Amino acid sequence: MPDELSPRRRDQLESLARNRIRGKTYAECSQIMRVSSRTLQRWALSPEYHGLFDEMKREWKEQAEGRIHELGHEVIEVMVELMHNEKSVFTRFQAAKALGDWMGLGQTKIEEERDDRNELAALYDQLAARRQELQVNVTVEHINAPDQPRLASGMIIEGEAREV
Repeated sequence: MPDELSPRRRDQLESLARNRIRGKTYAECSQIMRVSSRTLQRWALSPEYHGLFDEMKREWKEQAEGRIHELGHEVIEVMVELMHNEKSVFTRFQAAKALGDWMGLGQTKIEEERDDRNELAALYDQLAARRQELQVNVTVEHINAPDQPRLASGMIIEGEAREV
């Protein structure tokens, strides 16, 4: 961060970065900070702002990861408690499953990859079927063209079906 940045400007840029990281729009930041939205957008283009923004985001991420790590012990205690003391079989099973998955006792990587491949194949089949349906819709629109000979039901007398 350059030394020529005044403490006031640094505070302003930090406030802007903090609010943007929290998901606020420039208009919302403008109301909070009592600075025009256009000025805030200009500030956001500065290398000083980018440096502060990246630094603050990195710090907040580290704090969040630390907090999640701290909560991990509580999560395990709750899951163990549910697994041993809950009356609902379903809840006990879900707690045990969650702990097992967290510890890596669930599916192996090969099983996960096989499942992923099967899901991708099913998705491909669905997309291929949908593509044929779309072609039929286009054909139906083409069938209703005024220059085509028609039967009383509105079907084309001549024409061909083809797959995309």
